[in-house]
Amino acid sequence: MFHYIEIKDQDGNWRRPIVIEFLDTGSRYMFEMGIYFSDSNEISVDAFFKFLKSTKFPQKKIQIRPDNSNGFLNLKRAIKEINLKYSLPDKFYFSADFAKIKNPKNKAHLESSHRRLHGFEDYIIDKLPKNKLIKRVPRTKINKKTGKQETITISRFDITIEQLRESKLIQCYMNEHNEKYRTFSVSGRQKKWAPKEKFESYISKVATFKFDESQIENFLKYGYRKYNATVAPNGRIRFNKCDYQVIEGKFYGGTKRVSVKVSMYENMLYIFETGKEGVYIGEAMLISDTDKPKRTKKGIESRLKKSKFEQLVIYLERKGMIVKNKELERLMELYKQGLNFDVAVQIVSKHKKTYDNYLNNREFKGLHVGIILSNLFFAHFEEYKKKEKMENATKEQSNS
Repeated sequence: MFHYIEIKDQDGNWRRPIVIEFLDTGSRYMFEMGIYFSDSNEISVDAFFKFLKSTKFPQKKIQIRPDNSNGFLNLKRAIKEINLKYSLPDKFYFSADFAKIKNPKNKAHLESSHRRLHGFEDYIIDKLPKNKLIKRVPRTKINKKTGKQETITISRFDITIEQLRESKLIQCYMNEHNEKYRTFSVSGRQKKWAPKEKFESYISKVATFKFDESQIENFLKYGYRKYNATVAPNGRIRFNKCDYQVIEGKFYGGTKRVSVKVSMYENMLYIFETGKEGVYIGEAMLISDTDKPKRTKKGIESRLKKSKFEQLVIYLERKGMIVKNKELERLMELYKQGLNFDVAVQIVSKHKKTYDNYLNNREFKGLHVGIILSNLFFAHFEEYKKKEKMENATKEQSNS
């Protein structure tokens, strides 16, 4: 956490940003460093994703020591999925050894890096725009070495965390850390090297691989906090005072309710088995209205690919249609009958003039145009199905 800088969060409160970094303890090379306001599940997943795609990995056992905060503890299952997909005998394997609670010696190299960052804060303060400096305020803190209170000065800047990231000052610190020669302690002896040079020298001499980004995205689903839930025989889930409909997974046709674990992300639920392994088994989409504000998690949203059904919903909504409640249920039925994204694009393209007339005609102002468009689209899909059925029948006759 920064000691001497405060900026405003999304709610307008003064906060000290925290830093999440991934460091190779052998070379002290820093792979990734990000600034956030917390180390929540979502943030931890985002930071871990950036680390996995930041570098090549050696084909050997790698000990990884994440922090013991709740956000990182939820990565245990994600790390296991990575090992199931990528590990081989005598080759790559992530050996997760989480740092002990309140034991800085368990992560001494990171603690040392954080201390250096606090020294670098003066440089950041000097480089940030002077017209954004609101004021300096005194604050007391406990000196960890002496145990005594001391007064420090906090600089408050009227900038967002996105603007702080865009300033590239953290990247500047990483470059300085990785490229500059300095003295490090190894088994009680002092040695001098540049982290980047030492890491690149090692990695060039061993067999390596890179993670497939699309596969990593699937592993990230395991990183969020999970809650108990129940799936009804019709595929409905009532969770957090909202209704969700299963769009992926085999939950239909039974007579009993199924107990599951779920993780919430945006307007989706990721569904897992309840056992110790907690295997991913499906997804559900929000279908009931809620007054809760939707917070877009920039950076994370783009990491998790939308399901095919969700892509279809988003496309139709962008075309002016309302896809909620009854319309969503109807769309789900048609989706099971063969309606997909490509077919939807064909239908919308063919009937574009009709849809545009409803959207642009002032006579329809005040009417539920979005619902009208949805019903029109459903009718057009039924026409599409009939035509396709007739064409297939004609082909069969001609072939016979």
